[in-house]
Amino acid sequence: MKRIIVLFLSLVLALSLTAQRVLPKPNPPKLVNDEAHLLTPDQVASLEAKLVAYDDSTSNQIVIVTVPTLNGLDPNDYATELGRSWGVGGSEYNNGVVVLVSTGQGSESEGRKVYISAGYGLEGALPDITLKQIIENEMVPNLKAGNYYRAMDEATSALIRAAAACKLPLSTASKRCMFKKVFSAIRLPFTVLLSFLFQASPHRRAFF
Repeated sequence: MKRIIVLFLSLVLALSLTAQRVLPKPNPPKLVNDEAHLLTPDQVASLEAKLVAYDDSTSNQIVIVTVPTLNGLDPNDYATELGRSWGVGGSEYNNGVVVLVSTGQGSESEGRKVYISAGYGLEGALPDITLKQIIENEMVPNLKAGNYYRAMDEATSALIRAAAACKLPLSTASKRCMFKKVFSAIRLPFTVLLSFLFQASPHRRAFF
């Protein structure tokens, strides 16, 4: 009996530690979660209204999360774990996007990170190469300049434009997104080859 109790408590502790690795899901739910305090209240409200309107008018959901630290996690792991634990985009279609910014205050070696993670339902419209371009063109320059609101606003606008094909009725959207996914998969080897030949930047910029 004691052994069962010990195992049960160990399981509860393990689940608790796992839950603490990422930011807890807000209650009530919010689409803009500025835990790193990079935005003013008016800027948060503006972005929230924009993303709520997009969520209401489509089957897609974009969440912005800023944190002071990733708690030792890789940006991809943090964004993926957060997206799953929060249920971003819903479990049925998995068409959510997490825009993650960390100011790297957890340790001197952590560094600042920016990352965008798209759910499986949007991978066709938002392949890695598109997310990389949005990070490099819309986010990194603005973040480096201290224009945090502009970085979030322009990045979410670019995501909305790129995911426009998935605003159609789901059956049609899924077909178009799947076509884009197949096309992206075919195109990616050529992109990687060209990047190698011209000594382009790494696959994804995850810092600013």
